[in-house]
Amino acid sequence: MKSLFIKLYTYSPIIILVVGIIYVFAAPDVFRYPCQDPANWDLAECKPPLCQATGACTENLISNGDDIVTQLDKMKAASDALGINSTTKTGD
Repeated sequence: MKSLFIKLYTYSPIIILVVGIIYVFAAPDVFRYPCQDPANWDLAECKPPLCQATGACTENLISNGDDIVTQLDKMKAASDALGINSTTKTGD
């Protein structure tokens, strides 16, 4: 009996890891928002103007592939083009 507990204790992390890996690769696709699912892209709730009120438009929910540094650079370029100075203090 003691040998069985030792084997379970020894092999349980490996078993948990294998089951976890199988679950990750075998699990069905789960989407947090309905408009992230390509099957729902043609629904009225996923098209403007309905989706703009909730921010659930497909283009808002799916990344365009830019990393965070590229996105920040684009935001800085846009603010520079508009003449917005991010270092200006307000409320003084």
